[in-house]
Amino acid sequence: NHVFASDVIEELYSSGGIGEKKKLVGAFYGKYFLILQQNKGKSLRNIVKEKPTLKNEILNQLEEITHKFIDKGLMRHTIVQAIIYDYISIWSDEQQNEMLQLLIEHFPSLLGSKPGLKVAWGLFAIASTKERRVIVKTLKTLVEEMAVKPVSSLFLLYVSWRLDDTSL
Repeated sequence: NHVFASDVIEELYSSGGIGEKKKLVGAFYGKYFLILQQNKGKSLRNIVKEKPTLKNEILNQLEEITHKFIDKGLMRHTIVQAIIYDYISIWSDEQQNEMLQLLIEHFPSLLGSKPGLKVAWGLFAIASTKERRVIVKTLKTLVEEMAVKPVSSLFLLYVSWRLDDTSL
């Protein structure tokens, strides 16, 4: 949550293996980190399916964390994008719309990593036509740059596949 320390955490996350990355992400979940530790190898989505009574508490924790990340401008970090990806994998319809509104302006910063790409795909899929227009306008000046990058070029392909040009 600390802006300057976030760069150090990001470096640790980027240079770590799969196990270390899961531990770093899990550490942001507070007391739910213990549940994740006991269920090694399972995704947050699978844990919530097995223990649905914890879903609302975990969602509230992730929503609070996500708001802090957005407020502090940390969306460019891969670890933040991985946490948000976990969040969108279990969120409710109400939270979808709220988060889409908060993250719509941050699409360019999401498109630098695979977890961010997954978040962008998920958000674009649930966006209304009007919201998709806003996303496309946000990215309009970056298309040339995005086209040559491996991750963001996949998002351009996705947009071209999903976008109904008759509505623009």
